[in-house]
Amino acid sequence: MNIWKKSTQLEITCASTKSQDTLVLYYNILDINIADRWLALIEKNKRREHSLRYNYRKILSPSEIEDTFYEFKNNIDYINNNYNIQLTDPESVEHLREHPEILNNLHEQFEVYGDRLANFVETGYFNNPKQDSRYNEVWPGMRQNKVLHEAFLRLNEQIHNFEAIYRTWDNSHRSVCTCLVDFMPAGLHEPLQPEDYLLFTPEHYWGWLYLGYNTLGKHWSSACHDDDVEVVRRNQIRPQARFAAEMYMNFKDTGPSTTRIELYKWWLENDFSKDKDPRMLLEELALGFIPVGKIVGYKVNNTPCIDVNSLKEHNRWNLMVWSKFDSIKSINIVGSNE
Repeated sequence: MNIWKKSTQLEITCASTKSQDTLVLYYNILDINIADRWLALIEKNKRREHSLRYNYRKILSPSEIEDTFYEFKNNIDYINNNYNIQLTDPESVEHLREHPEILNNLHEQFEVYGDRLANFVETGYFNNPKQDSRYNEVWPGMRQNKVLHEAFLRLNEQIHNFEAIYRTWDNSHRSVCTCLVDFMPAGLHEPLQPEDYLLFTPEHYWGWLYLGYNTLGKHWSSACHDDDVEVVRRNQIRPQARFAAEMYMNFKDTGPSTTRIELYKWWLENDFSKDKDPRMLLEELALGFIPVGKIVGYKVNNTPCIDVNSLKEHNRWNLMVWSKFDSIKSINIVGSNE
């Protein structure tokens, strides 16, 4: 059975801020209904000339990790100067590694911010702020602070970036090479259909393309990986319920997946069955992500396209090709070329 679309591919162009080089990736797309709906959302965003937003993860040198931490602290400083709740300010890369609860606490505050802002918008606070008993000059203030909102979105990315860095701390060549890409401004999305939940998989393979989570909060896989027991205790696990044009490019060479086993052991260790019924429906679990495509070839600049099946070592490609770039330049739906 052929599972791929015969005449459609996705072309993703990566760029570098340090050179004029480009990396073009070609993806075959799964012949499934949700992939059609996802491609339609991509086209709709492109017609509206929405800009790309991405979180490009590559193999980082020690100095790049320090630079990343400096940007993280600066972002937290900005939030603390423009928000009415003070976030924890990590001291150093090593201190943050020794105290992973800081990242979980910061993620909780990111969720709190999102819920608070949604409530202010839904209840019409910004129509007449000074007449509202919840008015606070620092935040929410007189109007929505779009710069602060971007800072919180960046904070969420930075939290997950450091979680990924620390998971591979003792083996940098296993560093997480991924990229989460979306279009801005956000707002174009569709609900998942009941049948779509059959597609969720915790097995994430090198070179595959998945739908983004596109939901405020943490799902079961994320909470387990982060050992975030409190998010379960607070009943704040939020399975994916919708999707957007957002996509997750995966270049982690993880081998056989143990996600279900890890979740099982984590569940028992924390005795979650006291408060949660493990006999969940598919949409309550939604474990992992929905696959929509797979890389088949790539080229650097104007070199001939290289078939990824010819690669002998994915980790070497991650280091010598993917990690030479740091941004996404364009995304285009094109006709396939065997």
